[in-house]
Amino acid sequence: TSFRFVNSHFEAFSSDLALAQATELLAGAVPAARNVVFVCDCNSDPLDDSIKPGDTVPHKAAYDLITGAGGFTDQWLRWAPPEAGWTSGLSETVDDATGDGFDHRIDLVFARSATGAGFGVDRGAVTGTDVADRDPVTGLWPSDHAGVVLRLRLGHRPHGHH
Repeated sequence: TSFRFVNSHFEAFSSDLALAQATELLAGAVPAARNVVFVCDCNSDPLDDSIKPGDTVPHKAAYDLITGAGGFTDQWLRWAPPEAGWTSGLSETVDDATGDGFDHRIDLVFARSATGAGFGVDRGAVTGTDVADRDPVTGLWPSDHAGVVLRLRLGHRPHGHH
């Protein structure tokens, strides 16, 4: 089955700009009659409705647009609860002593079939969140974000293990 794959990285310091980027992406990159898998460092936490100084929309605005009017399914939620998918929060110096900084989810996998449904998920994991993942010489984490891995199945029922 063919599908369009879209990868993006939305603005981190302004939810207004992230929402504008999500709006532009939905208008131009994801035609409705196609199967689409869309991944991003969305910088939009679905559980955060706070508004940053200078912004007019909440942190979760881009996420709400993508999963609302955009018609996309948050595929992680077909696999596991949100807290099992924390991917962000380490310091930019990636020298954190523990993985406690992974406390929110902004690295996301969305999908929408040509018929408007999501895809099934039969395997999933978050990578790079264990202290053992740090470089043994420098002690640095591989990234300030974790990786999200999902195996999607078009036309199959989700098999999440909540």
